Amino acid sequence: MAILLYLLADVAYKIWIKDIVKVPDILSLMMMIYTVVQTWMLIQAYLLNGTGKLRIQLIRVIIKGIINIPLSIWLIKLMGLHGTVISNIVVMLLMSFFLTWQSRLVITKCATGIWDK
Repeated sequence: MAILLYLLADVAYKIWIKDIVKVPDILSLMMMIYTVVQTWMLIQAYLLNGTGKLRIQLIRVIIKGIINIPLSIWLIKLMGLHGTVISNIVVMLLMSFFLTWQSRLVITKCATGIWDK
């Protein structure tokens, strides 16, 4: 669905904002990637929320805030406004790895220590 929305983005922008603003294709592509990564991460987070395994998520949110802000500032200086989207994608990919790992441990009943809290 994300790919379809990306392919139809120009049509949607013309209907929505007409020719007032030109949205670069690269920004639409990055937003598509962001949406896919965020959706995957949320699936894992909902599973862990339902099982009461919240400690890693709390740590993840704190680390994400510490990393994301300076990374966004640096990437904005380096690449312009696209940098903030790239920063979010990078941080969410890292965090998704840990949530997916924890989800697998919980599902297979192999979670111990911090992974089980």
